[in-house]
Amino acid sequence: MTHPSSPWISTWRDEGPDQCITFTTHVGDIVTADADHPLRVTRDPATGEPAPYIHIRAGLEALIDRKSFYRLVELCLHHDVAGKDWFGLWSSGRFFPMIPPEDLPECPIYAANVTMLFTEVPMLARPDLAREANFGGVEVLFPYDHPARDWQAALTEHAAC
Repeated sequence: MTHPSSPWISTWRDEGPDQCITFTTHVGDIVTADADHPLRVTRDPATGEPAPYIHIRAGLEALIDRKSFYRLVELCLHHDVAGKDWFGLWSSGRFFPMIPPEDLPECPIYAANVTMLFTEVPMLARPDLAREANFGGVEVLFPYDHPARDWQAALTEHAAC
């Protein structure tokens, strides 16, 4: 039996094998991912879209909502399971495999919004900090505050984007 997707509150403490991830459902069930409350992820065969579940009690599973799942993915690590590398999650000393690394999508290229980031330095110096932080490009909300030739020089000089 599967409970429909619902708002979740998930919390965790520590990192790696020592972390404990706790879920609270909208009806008040509180479970920590562990041997009695395993996480599992199925994938749609046509799209590859993940569907993550956690066992709540007595055969009842709950579908973890997308927002909470994305937060969990940020905690995932690579780990060997029976001789095979997996990308997955630790909780309560147990590793929950989610996806083989070869099935992971390519990492997106993120652009730094230099209007909001690196505000401790002048605007035209920010592309350099974005490059140092491994952003693949920059974006700016108000580019017309500086002449185009100054932006071109800053982007060329600092090799951002």
